[in-house]
Amino acid sequence: MRNGLKAAFSFLAIFSLLASVADAGYQVDSSLDLAPPPTGTPQPVQIPPLPIDEYLKIPFSFKGSFNHDGSEIAYISDVSGISQVWKIPTSGGEPVQLTTGEDPVADVQYNPTFDQIAFTRDRNGNERFQIYVMNSDGSGVKKITSNDNAIYRLGGWSPSGMMIAWSDNSRDPRYFDVYIMNVDEGKPKMVFSNNSSNEVFCWSPNSRFLIVSTTYSASDNNLTVVDVAAGDTANLTEHPGDALFLWPAWSKGPKHSMTMYVMTNLKRNFLKLASIDIKRRKIIIEDSSPMWDTENLAISRDGREMAYTINRHGYSAFVVVDVPARMLVKTLPDIPKGVVRDLTFSPDGAKLLFSFSGPRHPWDLWLYDLKTKELRRITKSQTGRIDSISFIEPMFTTYLSSDGKGIPAYLYLPAKVKGPAACVVYIHGGPAGQFRPSFERIFLYLLDSGIAIFAPNVHGSTGYGKTWETSDNVGLRKRSLKDLEYTVPFLAQTGYIDPKRIAVWGPGYGGWAAVACLANFPDKFAAAVSIGGIYNLNTYLQTIEPWRTAFQAAEYGSMATNEDLLKDLSPYYKAEKIIAPIMMIHGANDFEVPISEANQMNELIRKHSGRIEFLVYPNEGSLPAKKNNMLDAYSKIMEFLRKHLQVQDKQSTGVPAPSEINPKPQEKSMGAGG
Repeated sequence: MRNGLKAAFSFLAIFSLLASVADAGYQVDSSLDLAPPPTGTPQPVQIPPLPIDEYLKIPFSFKGSFNHDGSEIAYISDVSGISQVWKIPTSGGEPVQLTTGEDPVADVQYNPTFDQIAFTRDRNGNERFQIYVMNSDGSGVKKITSNDNAIYRLGGWSPSGMMIAWSDNSRDPRYFDVYIMNVDEGKPKMVFSNNSSNEVFCWSPNSRFLIVSTTYSASDNNLTVVDVAAGDTANLTEHPGDALFLWPAWSKGPKHSMTMYVMTNLKRNFLKLASIDIKRRKIIIEDSSPMWDTENLAISRDGREMAYTINRHGYSAFVVVDVPARMLVKTLPDIPKGVVRDLTFSPDGAKLLFSFSGPRHPWDLWLYDLKTKELRRITKSQTGRIDSISFIEPMFTTYLSSDGKGIPAYLYLPAKVKGPAACVVYIHGGPAGQFRPSFERIFLYLLDSGIAIFAPNVHGSTGYGKTWETSDNVGLRKRSLKDLEYTVPFLAQTGYIDPKRIAVWGPGYGGWAAVACLANFPDKFAAAVSIGGIYNLNTYLQTIEPWRTAFQAAEYGSMATNEDLLKDLSPYYKAEKIIAPIMMIHGANDFEVPISEANQMNELIRKHSGRIEFLVYPNEGSLPAKKNNMLDAYSKIMEFLRKHLQVQDKQSTGVPAPSEINPKPQEKSMGAGG
């Protein structure tokens, strides 16, 4: 390994195989070749959906972490009604709840050496996350951070188990500095500060170094190695232009102690596996395949096994590599279609733990035994009275936008509906985000209520390469709005969607896009639902958290140079054009989008159309997280949609399910990723 990874570890043969693995089973389509809608007089069938709380109480379990000997797994689950820390024997058995409280847990990590667990939580959704440590039985909970007004980002335990690392903005709200602490001593020590936004990614195997990410925008960061004892630092990834370096994993063992693996899009469009010679600061791209992001990189403690996933139109293809043999082990057998995250190896490297969710599978922990090839679900999220047979897989398609590009999207059709269906166009948050086909509780209720869902990955979405992600930045922002405008004629031409009963719905950035659609295309959409949306970009950039200003300026523009553009992009300044009804939902403690944004938009809409319903939750942040608030918010959203989309949820008849639809492949029209 002295001459770098490439001389001793070539993945070229592997990636030619992976290309076929990743592409298997997925078509790139520019249209849905649907059978014609039903004719004649349909016979109504009474199938009202179950009460909405039956859907919202389906639990999720995720973010698993092994204890020091691999016999137990700590994880987060909301089975109690709010996300808390639980643990379960790796061999199987009954889970045990370790934390309680009114506020959800956001992160959890087992100490790799001692019987301790670290976790984070905020208060009432304010996202001022604090770090806590407790014993592995849930006793002795101790808050180890001191500034309730600061944001703490957990970086993790050192392999020795003696130290914990994090970054926080307690020194200056504009910047995140890096600290380490011996938990028993309780005295934090700053080890890195550069007046930027920093986050701890990982420790070195010998607990001497940290890898710190300095982020400049959603599409650009650098990795720095920090000697926590001597204080020396070195930038490992200095580069021209924009590039990302994500999921760093420090190779284990004496022969590999100064080699690190990472996913990067340096000088390429997609995130690909690379190695970094830490001493020589040399980056070697190991995967030259042209398509699809690779993500979720993990390496076993002994350095013999590597695992990661390939993001193919949002679905995850799983890959495990035998490092010494320089060969692909195989993709995981019989894994359902869905999304994988939170990869981690057991301490002995024999098992691989991950979180998994798909359209038919709630988020759960799954375990793969590399020796026996056994794949089993560790946690078992129950769906209660809702029959999982009714869960619907979406159809993947693309549709043409105003610039001739194919916009990738997923279409969910209700299994039974009377005539052309009402539809919700769901816009993901971000802007640098991606809709991925994981399990969505509220989607089940929409579908069972006879409402279709169309989820596009418009210009600016992630998952389709650097070029696509930056294709709507600043002056190009209206591209994404045109993408949304073009959903209406596309859905109408399928024959299964009523073009006069299409609503737009989104959180955060998606909330901005939803209301902007009403302002820019007032005759296209029947209604909009915005959760934590942005409405006036000029005031938004003046009132957001100081550390977020530079990031958002890279997406939308700055007050100094783009004031007119920001005004043009803001639905606030076009409120008089909005004629369709709006439902706005906001948490009073939302730090991402201040409540002042919603207050001013609410006042203005009331002066003009007056067609607005406005809900504020005083103990929530960017999204409703407490079950009682979720139940209240989503119940009222459904009442709003039923009224304005004229949905008759008790009258229905059969139409072909999505599995009966034949997509027509037309790869040449693909805009994102192809």
